[in-house]
Amino acid sequence: MKKRVALVTGGSGGIGSVIAETLHSQGIIIALQYSHNKEKAEKIKNGKENIHLFQYDFQATDASLVDSVVKQLGSIDYLINCAGIMAEQSIFDMDSKAFDELFNINTRMPYLLSAKAFEYMKEQNYGRIINISSFVVKYGMGRLQSIQYAGSKAALESLTTGLSRLGAEHNILVNTIRPGIINTSMQKDREGLKNRINMIPVKRMGEPHEIADIVKFLCSKKGDFITGQTITIGGGEG
Repeated sequence: MKKRVALVTGGSGGIGSVIAETLHSQGIIIALQYSHNKEKAEKIKNGKENIHLFQYDFQATDASLVDSVVKQLGSIDYLINCAGIMAEQSIFDMDSKAFDELFNINTRMPYLLSAKAFEYMKEQNYGRIINISSFVVKYGMGRLQSIQYAGSKAALESLTTGLSRLGAEHNILVNTIRPGIINTSMQKDREGLKNRINMIPVKRMGEPHEIADIVKFLCSKKGDFITGQTITIGGGEG
C-alpha cells in the first residue's frame, strides 16, 4: 500500500514536533513545516528518510506549501494545522500589525492550507484535517493577551465545523483538538505557573505526547467515524 503523507505545520514547536514524530512512528511520511527554527527542524529529522523539511513563512499570502508537498511527496492525506502564536500585547495595546500577524498565523493560513488540501483530498476521496485550537476559546484565561488569541482560535474551530460538513461525503474528516496547559517551553517562564497548575483538576500540566496520541487516533482507522468534533485535552478543564 502507498504510504500516507502528513503535513504538520509548526513542526518545530513543542507540540508539533511530537505530533510529527508520533505519526512518523506509524509509518507515515512527514512533511514538517517550520518558519525560522531550522536547527530544531533538522534535529527532529536527524537523518530519518521519511521526514521532509519545508521552510515556509506563515506571513505568505498563498497556500503553495500544499502544492510543494504534493509535488515532492505525491499526495497529502493528513493536514495537521498546529502552527500558532500567542499575543504579546494586551487587547488595549495591540496595534493592527500585531493583530494581523496573530490572525494570519492562527486563522488565515490554516484556512488557506485546508482549502487547498481539500482539493487534493477530494480527488482521492480521502483526507483528515486536524486543527489544533486551545481551551482559551471557552475560558479566555482571564488575561488581556488571551482575548484576541481566543478569537483567532474560535475562528479556526468554526472552519472545522464548516469543512467537516463539506468533506463528509468525500471521506474527508475534520476535527479540532483543544489542548489545555501543556508542558512546553511556552509555559516554562510563565508567571504564576504553579498556582495555575493547582487550578487544573488533575493538578498537572498535560504532555505533548497526550495531544499527539489523539492526533494519531484520529488519523487511524479507529477515527473513521469521527468528524466535526472538538476534543478537549485539558485535565478536567474545558
